[in-house]
Amino acid sequence: MSTLNINLKNRATSQYVNYDFNSMVKFGGKVLGANSSGLFDLSGDNDNGVAISAYFTPIMTDFGIGNPKRMRYIYLGYESSGNLELDLQADEQNARSYEVESNKTGQQRKRVSIGRDGYGRYWSFTIRNLSGADFSVDSIEVMPVVRNRGVS
Repeated sequence: MSTLNINLKNRATSQYVNYDFNSMVKFGGKVLGANSSGLFDLSGDNDNGVAISAYFTPIMTDFGIGNPKRMRYIYLGYESSGNLELDLQADEQNARSYEVESNKTGQQRKRVSIGRDGYGRYWSFTIRNLSGADFSVDSIEVMPVVRNRGVS
């Protein structure tokens, strides 16, 4: 089962997949899920001892620049209880993955050096937790190298 949550205030959506629930509700400060077997408290940092995988993918963008680009660096502002993975894709090319180490608690900012093999107009990012780490991302800043049109 898949659930889609829409936040009308900032037009953001969240999708929950592989949940065996037919309904969800936030009640008394807890998130509850229901199915034919009963009502379940969806709190905690694991699912019956299994790490919870999580990721998000912001909208694909050309950063308002029609020219093709290469990425040099991406700066992430985040908090995490463990390492993260950044997947980066230009146009329809294969995605490249970069591990982002979390070596302190609390808010941090990391610079991720991007290989020079990615090139394109449209870019997409996916940020995922590793080993079920709890995380939140506050900012994603990119340092693109803008190329002339048609130059590879």
